[in-house]
Amino acid sequence: MYILGLFNVPWWLFWPIFVVLTFIVYSKYKKSYFSRRGIPGPKPALFLGNISAIGKQGLNNFDRKCADRYGPYFGSYYGNHPVLVICDPDIIREITISQFSKFYDRADTIETPKRWRDSLNNAKGMKWKYLRSIIQPTFSSAKIKKMRPILKRCLNDFISCLDDKLDDTENHVIDIYKMYTALTMDIICSTAFGIEVNSQKNADDQFVKNASKVLGVGITSAVIFLNFLFPDKALRKIIMFLSGDWVDKDAMKFLTETVRQAVKVRKEERSSEYHDLLKQMMDTQKMSVEHGISEDKSFEEMKNDGMSDEDIIINGIIFLAAGYETTSSLLSMATHSLAAYPDCQNRLSSEIDDVIGQRDDAISYDKILSMEYLGMFLQETLRMYPPAGRFNRQPNQDVEIKGLKLLKGEDVAFSTHALHRNPLYWSEPDRFDPERFASHSKDAIVPYSFIPFGAGPRNCVGMKLASVEVKMAIVRLLQHSRIERSSNFSVPPEITIKGGILRPKDGLFVKVVRR
Repeated sequence: MYILGLFNVPWWLFWPIFVVLTFIVYSKYKKSYFSRRGIPGPKPALFLGNISAIGKQGLNNFDRKCADRYGPYFGSYYGNHPVLVICDPDIIREITISQFSKFYDRADTIETPKRWRDSLNNAKGMKWKYLRSIIQPTFSSAKIKKMRPILKRCLNDFISCLDDKLDDTENHVIDIYKMYTALTMDIICSTAFGIEVNSQKNADDQFVKNASKVLGVGITSAVIFLNFLFPDKALRKIIMFLSGDWVDKDAMKFLTETVRQAVKVRKEERSSEYHDLLKQMMDTQKMSVEHGISEDKSFEEMKNDGMSDEDIIINGIIFLAAGYETTSSLLSMATHSLAAYPDCQNRLSSEIDDVIGQRDDAISYDKILSMEYLGMFLQETLRMYPPAGRFNRQPNQDVEIKGLKLLKGEDVAFSTHALHRNPLYWSEPDRFDPERFASHSKDAIVPYSFIPFGAGPRNCVGMKLASVEVKMAIVRLLQHSRIERSSNFSVPPEITIKGGILRPKDGLFVKVVRR
């Protein structure tokens, strides 16, 4: 066969060449999305977009460099999928607060399987509003106060395991990040579902392993990568139809059966002693055969029908998986800061001695909230090392904010790192300084330049519990120990982002000295 009358190409070779050329044209067109709109941004590679640059630099550094170079917003690409990244507090305030009704939903960065669309993280419209109304009361101050005995037990187990490790280690250098993942898994299972998994005392516990497999899916997943290469909704639906899901099937099955069993036991017990997330969801259930959430139902219809067992299971898995990763990340970065800045640790230890003392049973919700320097220290840790690097939203109509046109259906992301390290809003942004959040200086903080848990009605539903959990853990740790740098300790820390969550790259090894 002759092409353009010049080249004689056999039929068997023509079609592969045609497919490759077609994809090149398709990819080039997709990557002209932002240039056609006059939005600046780094030049994308033909097939990968900016994925390679993000992989080399890390998402946080990539966003920060782009914000420094291109200003308050820039265009980037996951493969052929365009992401408009916002680094301007005023625009973020408009999106998350003032015009929230136009940005109700999280963006479709990838095609989400049906079961995940019924979770709070991925639900849209009235479905999200209904789920939020059910789940949010679990994390009220009154409910968190009632969790104190559970937190105390889990933290006592943590100190016991820490002592065992110190007895077995001559130089007293341990990977405390690994311990935190077990601690936070125990806490989230106990506080949300009344399940005692004892991850801390069983290093091979299946909860941690399977939750990590479900949550820790990154762009190396073939299914997700194909979603990035073919961002058109019709093509994504075909990809997901052929693949089914992007998570480990065995891990998903394990978590599904665990939550299903917890629901079954609760139904058999018919006990009223629980006050956790599982009870909140199960209390919605009615005898109606129409029970369950759906895009086709109004808020009132879902309220009348309640959640199905499958709705409860998928939302349970989201909290089992996500609830421990973000908190273990924050605990790790707080501990790194303790070792990196001994003066801060000294001041914090003094505050603990003054307010609480050395008795673990003296730790209470009210005392934790009264500790000003502890709050300042944690907020500065969140500024420097926010667990989530980006949050996103999706306009449900075309909107213009500060001269920037946001188009219906596009992926609009906020970069926490680019905001938190921007010299326009923070003096000496790379310096760890809890005094930024002192009562006499925090009024100078530019609103919406600090969004570690997101912003607006769709912020992190569990942020209050995560904050209390981390504060109690830090207090209990410093009652027991002093944290020092190990020989392979680095400042700044070596971090990576997997599954969208920041974590120490190869663990966090610190020297722990008993007080």
